[in-house]
Amino acid sequence: MNNENKEEKKWPFVSSVLLKNRSFNPKKLSRDLRHDWGIDVSEAMAKDPEALVFDQDGILCTISYMPAKVPREEAEERAVYNYMWPEAVNVAKQHQAHILIALLGRQADPRDMGKLMVKLAASCLKQINATGIYTIGTVMNPDVYIRSAEFAFRENKFPVMNLIYFELFSNDRGRTASVDTYGMSAFGKHEMEVVDSSRQPQDLLGFMTELAALVMDQDIDFPDGGKLNLPHDQSIDVHLVHDEHLDIDILKFDY
Repeated sequence: MNNENKEEKKWPFVSSVLLKNRSFNPKKLSRDLRHDWGIDVSEAMAKDPEALVFDQDGILCTISYMPAKVPREEAEERAVYNYMWPEAVNVAKQHQAHILIALLGRQADPRDMGKLMVKLAASCLKQINATGIYTIGTVMNPDVYIRSAEFAFRENKFPVMNLIYFELFSNDRGRTASVDTYGMSAFGKHEMEVVDSSRQPQDLLGFMTELAALVMDQDIDFPDGGKLNLPHDQSIDVHLVHDEHLDIDILKFDY
């Protein structure tokens, strides 16, 4: 996924909840949105319960039941990127319908849009036939998505695990490990990476998720040539490098 086109940063604001059969309960969704987040869609429900269109804090929201699979086998193809959920591919292959969630807010803060997306998606995932969610370029486990959302909002944190994809990979058949982010640019931040590190993959993943959470929660921007201070009086260098393929600048950490 480290070679995806930069135009796909729209992904945090478009998601599809996968359904195992062609069934949708709009009344349950309305109840869940109100109970979970205090979001009232009763007016939109009265107009078309299977194609909700409403404004939430200046953000145009659409939640549409689609009695068909996600087009072009996108969910199946992207599910392979979820290395944390081996069942993702089968779940994607077996879905028969989906709930399409899309947000548009030209004047809205992208972070607010991201948080709203997570709230809407978490409630949609409570449909009894929901099996996964196609978002940020992969397919996520519904229980993991809901728990991550609930934890983030309970702790007043940015829902990093719902909105940023963390890719683990190796450039040399496992002798070293690398990790990068996918989705930071949608929120006005540089994507970040650690390349060819001798550290264990899980150590790298933990480092990058904590770093992304720090950047998003505290609105931090690292300067090129700066340093990131670590515990025990340690520090690592930070470099801004240009990715020719994506045509974007990426923060590289010498971890």
